[in-house]
Amino acid sequence: MLYEPDDPDPARRYKMMLWVPHEGGRWSMVPVLSADGLRWRFARPMQVTEGTKPRFTLSSIPLPNEHLEGGGLVRVAGIYYQNGQAHNPHNGT
Repeated sequence: MLYEPDDPDPARRYKMMLWVPHEGGRWSMVPVLSADGLRWRFARPMQVTEGTKPRFTLSSIPLPNEHLEGGGLVRVAGIYYQNGQAHNPHNGT
């Protein structure tokens, strides 16, 4: 989680990346925002698929279709970076 008390929009003072499943059968990171660090909302609208295992639609995931397990969220020179790891989907390395 990243706290930025100087953000001009009070609703965006807390920022975090959330690991969510998507319809491709994999998981990825999506940004969420909060004014108080307790109640969160998605940074952009997210759409959910229907079925026995609801997942987010690929078109609503803002990051590439990658299985990314996030680490730390940092801001450097006004740009946000999400550290993490992923596996190679072709051979599992």
